[in-house]
Amino acid sequence: MWDLDNLLRDSTTQNPWFSGADAQAAFRTADPSFTDKIVPVEAGGGAGTTLSHWRESVMTNELMTGFINDPGPNPLSAISIQSMADLGYTVDVSVADPWPTPGMAAAVAGRAPVSVVIAAAPHSVLHGPRFAINRSGAVVPIERASP
Repeated sequence: MWDLDNLLRDSTTQNPWFSGADAQAAFRTADPSFTDKIVPVEAGGGAGTTLSHWRESVMTNELMTGFINDPGPNPLSAISIQSMADLGYTVDVSVADPWPTPGMAAAVAGRAPVSVVIAAAPHSVLHGPRFAINRSGAVVPIERASP
């Protein structure tokens, strides 16, 4: 979805990033000292992780990195919730967990990552498909009525 919405940038480099305005604002609030391109996306990690999760080396234990840190907290931050808003979902950012968590780098250091698949979060509202394939085989946005 990030590619279809043109939200994934520098995807052929070792420094890809997510360009959604809401997620970027949440990242700047959470970590104002980070000076690289934000929000950093994982460039490695294998299929299912590369270019589809937050960068583990920066966001360590945040839930939407490509690896669960077990044991320990894996907070769903305002960054991840706002990234869903950037994709067009209705979200409730008030349910976000605090991130970064105190001592997060030390808490996850030396642990072997575990890949998981996460189901839809209970605070999300899915409004149906956003794209369709027309008779010519082109991907086109689905027009929706205003709420």
